[in-house]
Amino acid sequence: MMITTSIGTVLAVFLLILSLPEIIAGIGLLRHAAWARILALVLGVLHLFNIPFGTIAGIYTLWVLMDDRAAALFGVTRPVPATTSYDVTAP
Repeated sequence: MMITTSIGTVLAVFLLILSLPEIIAGIGLLRHAAWARILALVLGVLHLFNIPFGTIAGIYTLWVLMDDRAAALFGVTRPVPATTSYDVTAP
């Protein structure tokens, strides 16, 4: 009985350590922190390799957080493409 308890404890600690980045990202997303959006995007890309449920979660994460409205919500401004003006008047 003692070995089952210790294996369960080790497994629980291991799973907690694995889920710690997602917990940190989730807390940051709730607080609308810009760094949390980047962390969640990185974790979403890593989840793409975990077929099938991680792939679904990763695609949804990328779809939601790459949207312009989500970027604005987290205070990220998209760079405006520079326009070049040509002088059409000849000397």
